[in-house]
Amino acid sequence: MLLLEPGRCAVGPLRWNQSVHGIEWIVDHLIIEDSPPQGADRFPLTDWLVLMVDRSGRSAMEILQQVAPRTSQTVIVVVLGNSRRGAWDGAVHHEGEFLPLKELRVIGPRMLRLSRYADPLELIPQEGRWSRTAGALGSAIWPKIRDSHVLLVGCGRNGTIAAWQLAGLGVHHWTLVDPDLLEAANLDAMTGLAARQIGQTKTTALAHRLLQFNPEMSIRCLASPVTEVMDRLRGRYDLIVSCVDQEAARLGGSWLSRRLLVPHLDLGTSVTRTDDGVTDLNGDARLLLPFEGCVECVGGIHDRTEAYYELAAPPGSLHRGEPVPWYEQRAGSLVHLNSLTVAAGIDLWRSLLGGTQGSAWLRVASNAEAGWRIDHANVSAGNDCPHCRPVRSADTR
Repeated sequence: MLLLEPGRCAVGPLRWNQSVHGIEWIVDHLIIEDSPPQGADRFPLTDWLVLMVDRSGRSAMEILQQVAPRTSQTVIVVVLGNSRRGAWDGAVHHEGEFLPLKELRVIGPRMLRLSRYADPLELIPQEGRWSRTAGALGSAIWPKIRDSHVLLVGCGRNGTIAAWQLAGLGVHHWTLVDPDLLEAANLDAMTGLAARQIGQTKTTALAHRLLQFNPEMSIRCLASPVTEVMDRLRGRYDLIVSCVDQEAARLGGSWLSRRLLVPHLDLGTSVTRTDDGVTDLNGDARLLLPFEGCVECVGGIHDRTEAYYELAAPPGSLHRGEPVPWYEQRAGSLVHLNSLTVAAGIDLWRSLLGGTQGSAWLRVASNAEAGWRIDHANVSAGNDCPHCRPVRSADTR
């Protein structure tokens, strides 16, 4: 619309996320306006972004200075060039200073990242460790995966398989979250872990093995429930992966996805047996983009009230009710089902990076009567979903 209607602009409220990488300004939605808002016309504590196509040759800094923001306002101007494909310029006014915008990221198919400082041409390695993987992924996807920071919530059976598959694709940066200790009963399906690691936290055990696989990785471990460390996870990630069996933890992944504007890949499997002895295998992989679906409106959760209570309870709070033994919920776990489901989910992410996939739900199922079946559907946010509604302007400070 901006290309067809020069002179108009898109404007959206800003909120921010502070991490070790610096300040990341986040815009959830944009609306079309006739001209950039002036600082004097807006409340002193409001922050906003202006996106426009300018054919007069003005720079983002010149337009930003014409907006004349107040000292207390943060304003970002991004100008897209219409003369050369990919040309852009950005400037920031923050705490009274005018600064260039370093980088711009667009969350969606292709996961576009534009840097002010041009990166060296990414070459596919012809020899060496990553040559086969990089060659298969291609130059458009391989660098994105290699530079990605993955937040993995749940380092058990599915989580360990997800970590190994993503590490094998070249992911170098990790944050691992899981409160549990490694037990002997975990070793049958937690690929790569050893009996001598029993008693360690799952995050530490997995991190040690990943570093043996690739010493160039950077890994941060949090041996706590994700619901108790949400504030410590407000970093910059490229993918959130949840492999958990608690609905509150899944909702935590959805909350972080929306708050940080990061795609969320939720993975889960189950093996059940009917009264007549028929075994059913089921696996679900849900790739959910912020505001375009979450675990609550895509697939749903079993006990919403209980999950919300667990998500809101202070650290160390007692759980309501009595825990249900795992063998009353399912017959067990199968490593080949877990591996197949995880692989299907990771391939959804690969397709997202390639620009051919948005939010999607993929289900793997098998039983003695029907055999294997894979169902795939593109999905969108549910009406009035509390997680998928855009952040209101009151939340932008």
